[in-house]
Amino acid sequence: MAYQHRKNRMEFLSGDDSVNVVFTHFQLRVDMIEALCHLAHQNAGIAILPQHIAEPGLRSGALVQLFPNWSLRELGRYTVCPDEA
Repeated sequence: MAYQHRKNRMEFLSGDDSVNVVFTHFQLRVDMIEALCHLAHQNAGIAILPQHIAEPGLRSGALVQLFPNWSLRELGRYTVCPDEA
């Protein structure tokens, strides 16, 4: 399962600065991170979730972090505002 804004090439970073590149082929893509979280709670597969979204499930035991020593590069954050001109 994947959030559609992630690319098929992912770089996992470890605490010692090593990088592992993984090419993926997802069977399911969603455009809402909340939907991805819901599917992970339903045991539909492995998901890459932002920490603030995954935290409640991790605390309750409904979700498990698979690779705690690895992280992904962050997605960019953008704001779209109407033109005031």
